[in-house]
Amino acid sequence: MLHFTGFGNVPARRVHVRLPSESDLAWELLDNVRGHLSVLEINTVAVHLSSYEFFDAVAALINSAARADAAIDVDLLRRLGRWLRRYDGHPDQARLEVLLNVRLQSARPTTAGLHRRG
Repeated sequence: MLHFTGFGNVPARRVHVRLPSESDLAWELLDNVRGHLSVLEINTVAVHLSSYEFFDAVAALINSAARADAAIDVDLLRRLGRWLRRYDGHPDQARLEVLLNVRLQSARPTTAGLHRRG
């Protein structure tokens, strides 16, 4: 994502901000909580991923993680929070943010999700 900054007579400049890829986040979250998912939840997420519906995949995974009280890596939770801010105004954004904050308050570092898909 590019942001242009400038003020008054000072010319705008490009500032590159690296935001996490939706695909990478979805796959990493799936790796992190897979053991807590039912077959139906895995199938639902698989359909979303194969349809490039990454928001829906991540939302389903966050809901499933909350239901199962699954541990999610602190770093992943923080990246998910930054990603979710892109959807400010989305009908599900506020609810998902609450679920992430609850997970973050009870989070502990884990090794799950460290093996990313290439």
